[in-house]
This record gives sequence, structure tokens and C-alpha cells, in this order.
Amino acid sequence: MLNLDHHGSMGWLSGPLLASLLLATGCNNDTTSTPAPVAKADWHQSVAYEIFVRSFYDSDGDGTGDLAGVTAKLDYLGGLGVDALWLMPIQPSPTYHGYAVSDYTSINPDYGTLEDFKTLIAEAHKRHIKVIPDLVVNHTSEQHPWFQGMLAGDAAYQNFYRCGDTAIDGNWGEVAPGKYCYYSFGPQSGLPDLNYQEPAVRNEVLKIADFWLAAGVDGFRLDVAQDIGDGDDAYSVAWWQEFDTHVKLMKADAFVVGEVNYDSLDGNTKIAPFLAGMTSAFNFPLYNELVTAAAGLPKDLLALVNPTRERYAAVNPDYVDATVIGNHDRNRIASELNFIDSKIRRAVMLQMTLPGTPFIYYGDEIGMRGGHDLQADPHKREPFDWYAPGDGTGMTQMTKAVYGAEAKNLLPNDGISLEEQQGQPGSLYELYKQLDR
Repeated sequence: MLNLDHHGSMGWLSGPLLASLLLATGCNNDTTSTPAPVAKADWHQSVAYEIFVRSFYDSDGDGTGDLAGVTAKLDYLGGLGVDALWLMPIQPSPTYHGYAVSDYTSINPDYGTLEDFKTLIAEAHKRHIKVIPDLVVNHTSEQHPWFQGMLAGDAAYQNFYRCGDTAIDGNWGEVAPGKYCYYSFGPQSGLPDLNYQEPAVRNEVLKIADFWLAAGVDGFRLDVAQDIGDGDDAYSVAWWQEFDTHVKLMKADAFVVGEVNYDSLDGNTKIAPFLAGMTSAFNFPLYNELVTAAAGLPKDLLALVNPTRERYAAVNPDYVDATVIGNHDRNRIASELNFIDSKIRRAVMLQMTLPGTPFIYYGDEIGMRGGHDLQADPHKREPFDWYAPGDGTGMTQMTKAVYGAEAKNLLPNDGISLEEQQGQPGSLYELYKQLDR
């Protein structure tokens, strides 16, 4: 990423950003010359990359992306300029996406083994790349031993979930005759919420963090961090302060980034307090403004960015702003901007030149599509397109049996593959590669 100032109020709106805006409108030429990778000094100068392991790279030919596949592509990621990997959930789960964890201290067998994960970490660290797994601890799968133990009457787990003898609203589901539990995503999700009022739950979550830190991870991405308090943000903030303090005792430089889902223009007023217990939080209000600005509508980004930076710094002077133009829950940026190249480039320029840590969603660097025309979530998570024909060594397979849908956007010879863009002056991939330095 271009090296811009950290907390200065307007220093970032300078030559590099203005140049990037020119690039976004097509005033660029050759982007193939890049310097050698170097270790970044801190997170304010880093670039992160979100990977859905299942869809990334298949190392053993079974059609499923795996941890060894990520290891095999570390040189690709390093060449792109990536300094950190955010891995979507890698634990066992009954869901294809993994956000319903059934065992917090094991590896999804589809992805490999714990040794495979440790190898990935070791090889990543050799390349100055950090590894941050998703931590999904607002809820579990109904298959988790804690939930099954609670249903079986095990006294040790009776208070692990928010349960009672009545359904307070539609988010409460009957799990046994006369017994109801709270699901923040509704009973149909199969994701019962953990009860953080129970000290044993908090202790278990800290032990989970200890396990992965001992395995060598560099921090965590916190899923739906605001939901821990079930509407009580002050409680959620207090918990994450407790968590962050514990993690930093284990690893002083751990990077903890939260998904705090407040998207409205003033959402940063609600996000800011969470930075008391996190290194960083995804800036979703800025996401909305960046996409709108990239689409060509007039936006005063400074009017949002500068007050936000001041607000965040007042809570945590060392905060890192995590900027995004897409992730596994949102339409891919190419789809959001109706596949218009100049608009896509403008969004990329803005994200990559603003201060903070930009998080690239895998495949966005080649303009992968997904989510348009009311496409469901699986289509935002389709296989990374390595080759022009849409098939070849390491390509993963998206099947209805696993994903609940088949790929719609993986088309042969459409220009949206690494093979078609790598080394091609002016390609979106080469633009990302230039900006990530």
C-alpha cells in the first residue's frame, strides 16, 4: 500500500491520492514494474487479504480449497503485496461457509489438519505475512458439544446459552419441550447465542484464544462483535476490552479487528467505543460512501474521514482503520458498480490510498463478480479464477451439494482470471499490485 500519514487530518489528500484518482479514470500506463517485497513496519502501512479457504486453491485435487492450497499460493500473495491474511472460519462446521462452529480447537477436515495450519503460519511468517483467523464466538452451531450437553441436561452447560421457558420474540426457538433459546439470526439459522453473563463461557473463549495464539496466529477477526451484549453495546465493549487485555498478555502485538455492524453515515459514533478493546474495526460507513463516490455521485469524503479519525483516535490513539470495498457478505465491488471498469478502478484507488489497512476480498484483484441480479450469498464466495478457461490445476469446485448453489460467474475467457491479467499492463490485477507496494 502507498505509505501515507497515520493520523494527520488532511495529509493523505496529496499527490499519491490525486494520482490514484487519475489512474481510476484510465490515465495510467504500464503498471508491471514493482519493487521487491519488504516487511512492513506496522499495521498502518499493511495490506490484508480475506480468503475463503474452500474457494481459494485446491492442493490435492478433491475440488475443495484447503490450507495447503493457501500455503502453495503464498508467493502469489506476497507478490501482490499482501502483508496479512484473514482466513474465514477454518474450524469444523455443518455449514459450507463455516460461521457455525462445532469445535473451536480443531481444523475443518475439508481444509486439512492442525499441522497443515501450523505449516501455513510458518511459511507465511517466512514471507513477512501475518495470519489472522476468524473468531466466531457470538454463537455456536447446534452441533457444538456445549449445546448438545445443555440439551442432555449436563449441569456444566446449563447457562452457556440464553435460554428460558418462554419465547420472548421471534428470535427464540424451542429446542426441547418447554425450553427456548435465543438465536440472534433467528431459530432457522441453527446458531444459538452464547450467554456472556456466564463466567464459564467467558473463560472458555479466552482459552480458545490461547489455543490459537499458541499455534502461532497473529491476531483475530471478531465476527459480529456488537452482538455479544445482545443490544447492550456497553456490555459488548467491556467484554472485548477483557478479551483484548488477555490476548495482549499472550501476544503484545496481536492485531484484533472487529466486525462491528453499523453502516449508517453516523455509524462510526457507535463503532468508536469498540476500539477500546480492539486494534481496529471495519469502517462500514466509509464503505458505503466509497462505493457511492466510485459510482460517480458527488461525495465529500473528507467530511466523513477526518471527524471519524479524530473520534477513533480519542478512544484508541493507536487504532488502525480497516477499509473495505467488499467482503463475503456484500456484493463484490465489480457487481456493485455494474461491471464498469473506470468505476471499479476508482473504488480501488480510494480504498488503497486512504490511511489504514485495506482489506482486499479474494478475487477482487481480478474483478471477480458476485451478488448482482439478486444472487444469493454463495455467489459472492465463488472459486478464485486462476485460469482463462475457468478450469485447471488447483481450481476449486462449487457444487450445489456443498454450497447450495452452482457457480454463475465463473465463465471461460471472459478476462476475469489471473492468467488473463497477470503481467498485462493496465489490467486490474497489475493496478492492485502497483498500489499494494
